[in-house]
Amino acid sequence: MKQPLRKSNVTTGDLLILKSEKDLAPDEKLRLSIHMTSTGLSEDSKFLEDIDVFREFTLNDLKQILMDLPTLTKLVGNDGVKSEAHMRIREKTFSGFFGRILRENNKTLKQLNVKDHSSLVLQILNEPEVLEANTFVIFFARRDITTQTYVQTKEVKFSGTRIKDLKKTAREVFEIAEEMQVELAKHVPH
Repeated sequence: MKQPLRKSNVTTGDLLILKSEKDLAPDEKLRLSIHMTSTGLSEDSKFLEDIDVFREFTLNDLKQILMDLPTLTKLVGNDGVKSEAHMRIREKTFSGFFGRILRENNKTLKQLNVKDHSSLVLQILNEPEVLEANTFVIFFARRDITTQTYVQTKEVKFSGTRIKDLKKTAREVFEIAEEMQVELAKHVPH
């Protein structure tokens, strides 16, 4: 992947050892399919392009590379992405659903256990994001029992540990009075 030297943290006096991409062993690089979502939901995921990167790149290195993708620039405009902190990257499973969020920017892709031929999903965020290890990104939606649909979908960062914490958060998100009963269910779209 071509990348400007300024984005590779190269400064005066650094020793550079250049190695041709064709000289890399297969276990030194990854082929990744990059997708993008604007909502964080799998329904709007769009394929951008396949890229080759080194396993020893950090998550932050990958974010810098993604910021320079021509296909991304076409989608987000000339202003581009504000910073790496405005990017959320998560795995995309073979079923098309989104998996874990990659959070540790200083870890290598190898340390994050990103596999060759993985699909990753990029989401551009309005605000910078730093997620703690115990923070979940959850989508809450209300079930309309009359139309049997889900409405008012909202993304929430949740750090609780119990079902009662989840119910309390749902009450706060949807402004549900204490006397109203709240039931939770996991929705898996088909």
